[in-house]
Amino acid sequence: MEKLDYLIKTLNSEIEIPETEQEKKDLFRSLMNTWKVSELPSEFYEVQDEYLQDILNAKGITRLEDLTENR
Repeated sequence: MEKLDYLIKTLNSEIEIPETEQEKKDLFRSLMNTWKVSELPSEFYEVQDEYLQDILNAKGITRLEDLTENR
């Protein structure tokens, strides 16, 4: 959760961090969609990559052999 807090605060240092994980995810997504282009510290991109990798690992990757054929 600290990663998400960092990402939100880096995009908008004046915003209040929500309490729940879902609210934080929604806020981060909104900030990314409305963020004005400017330079961000390289740490932001490192933390963002770690955060997105965590999400990907939690969801897992669907492999072709895991799928069933529909007819």
